[in-house]
Amino acid sequence: MKEPSGRVVPVATALCTALIVGAFAIGGPKGGTGALLGVAGTAVSVWGTWTGIRWVGRIMADGSPGWHGAAAPVAALVIKLPVILAAMWTANRIGPPAPAWFLAGLALVYSALVWWAVSRH
Repeated sequence: MKEPSGRVVPVATALCTALIVGAFAIGGPKGGTGALLGVAGTAVSVWGTWTGIRWVGRIMADGSPGWHGAAAPVAALVIKLPVILAAMWTANRIGPPAPAWFLAGLALVYSALVWWAVSRH
């Protein structure tokens, strides 16, 4: 599988950083923390999915079970859901405006992921 292009990652990182800084400026510490939780939690979730997909892709390409080195991809797949749920729960516990900024961070990461997928073709 093709890795993220050199153009998408720096722009996505800059956009996520700008969102977090803007959230701190507009929403104060609660807003900034919510945006940070949204970006970080969603990034871990995307990374866990990507790791699992790459592992299954290697199994399919080699035609072998490929259990060597399976601990990290399986752990990434297992841990991604609790991480995003913990981030959502924490943002909700912080209170407004953290949940709204959490969703903004989530939307930004998934938008960058779609941009990356479209830019590959």
